[in-house]
Amino acid sequence: MNRYFGLFLLFFSAVFLIHQSAQGQASGTCNWTGGGSGNSWHTAGNWSCSAHDGVPTASDDVVIQTPTATHVQVDIGADAECYSLTVGEANLDEHSLAHRLRTIVDDVSIHVGAGGVLVHQSGEFLLGQDLSSLPALRAHLHSEGTIVAYGRFWPRNANIHGAVEVNRPAEGGPGGNLQARGWNNFHGPLDVVDGALASIVWDRGHHGSAAPHIRVIDHDLVAHEGSLVIVFLNWAGGFGGIGHSQPGIQVENGTFHLHGTLRNSGFHQLTSQITAVINAVTEVSATGEIEVSLSRNQGIELHGPEGAEHLMAGRVDTGWLGDNETPEDAREGPGLRVTAGRSLVNTGEIEMHYMRTHSGDVSNINGGLIQHERQVTGNGLYLLGYPGPNEVRVNIEAAGDIEWLSMAWHAQAHAQVTLNPFLSQTQDWWQMATNGGGMATTQSSGAVLSLSLPRFAPDEASAACRWVAAGARWSCGIDPAGSSHVSTGPLESIDGEWAVGELVDQLFSDRFEGLESRTPANGRR
Repeated sequence: MNRYFGLFLLFFSAVFLIHQSAQGQASGTCNWTGGGSGNSWHTAGNWSCSAHDGVPTASDDVVIQTPTATHVQVDIGADAECYSLTVGEANLDEHSLAHRLRTIVDDVSIHVGAGGVLVHQSGEFLLGQDLSSLPALRAHLHSEGTIVAYGRFWPRNANIHGAVEVNRPAEGGPGGNLQARGWNNFHGPLDVVDGALASIVWDRGHHGSAAPHIRVIDHDLVAHEGSLVIVFLNWAGGFGGIGHSQPGIQVENGTFHLHGTLRNSGFHQLTSQITAVINAVTEVSATGEIEVSLSRNQGIELHGPEGAEHLMAGRVDTGWLGDNETPEDAREGPGLRVTAGRSLVNTGEIEMHYMRTHSGDVSNINGGLIQHERQVTGNGLYLLGYPGPNEVRVNIEAAGDIEWLSMAWHAQAHAQVTLNPFLSQTQDWWQMATNGGGMATTQSSGAVLSLSLPRFAPDEASAACRWVAAGARWSCGIDPAGSSHVSTGPLESIDGEWAVGELVDQLFSDRFEGLESRTPANGRR
């Protein structure tokens, strides 16, 4: 009985070890030699496999790496499998594109085991195709191990199952590049550790109906510090207007964490009426940055689920200009826009150039800063900041020599707030300037204008107060309750530092020291 039990244990242990070996490592390596005819993965003569003859199997490490060749191309024309896949070799200077692996038929599947996928800096993995054939080709990649891109990993109309990492090897050189065209579904986390992620919006790039170019499902998209994410509008609108009708990036049941830089771009002459769309819950870290170009298109639009809050703790520049561009190249447009039912919560720094519009709510809290500069072209009403309940209004009756208006909204208490009892509860103040450019305070002359600041307690009478440094005091004008803004004027200048105080009891407002009664611009007392 003991002898049979010992044999059973020995047999079970052998089976277990064989199973572990099959799961934990490959049985052999298949190296691409190109010794057969053509570039087909499925031609036995193109491979040298250590464990068998023929094309790679599910238990083989596949290596497409020929250092002496100037260019190698491998075509996958039917379903393929392997334990691990390596394309290219390390190149510390550039992405040399010496090794290309591509799919060439529609609806093809590639299965990779626990060894995962590695695309080196001299490698290029084209998964699916867009322009070489119409309709575009689809592809499916299933990888039990991580898909790591040090070189070019370019999915085009693809379903990708597995974790994807865009990174730079320890040896150095350029970071990885993931460029997505057409529609692409990522069923796993997408981490841009060091390198670039690009959504290329192209009208003819889709197989079938238009869909998000990068769609991360049930996982997060993380762009780490130092990485770059681009939504590039490539000839959009030129061939039927399909591509730009869908988001460039969409994250479903997850969050887009931005620690690096997000930028929009495109061809200058073709994309002026197009806004890049990010349909995701967005969290921008203190090190994250959004640069919105207005020379190449109309900006970036943030969607997300109904009620989503886009948290901005880093820096947003909605007037970014590319190399060799000047402010004259910029166009009017929405800049950074939030759709209705969503909100933008800023605790970082937003710098606005030219006109901005939005449909959602924008709030500035906990030390946030929103700056906006507008050119004055004549008399009239000028809005600074995002249009809505928190906008700053400047009504110019006579422009005089005013050419620019500048506003900086600080979401924090003014350093001298305690010198006035009505300002003790405020957590906001505004730096206003004319003709400064860059928030300087050059005084204007010959002007007649009024200033309206947002009233955060509409049911209370309010005081618009300007800090008078020479007298170390606040000069305030009383405005009754009932409107969204507190107004003061007419004034010869609005230059200086402003805050809004709420008068708890307007019947006794004249008893408080530090207030100067002034008829507001709206003529009410």
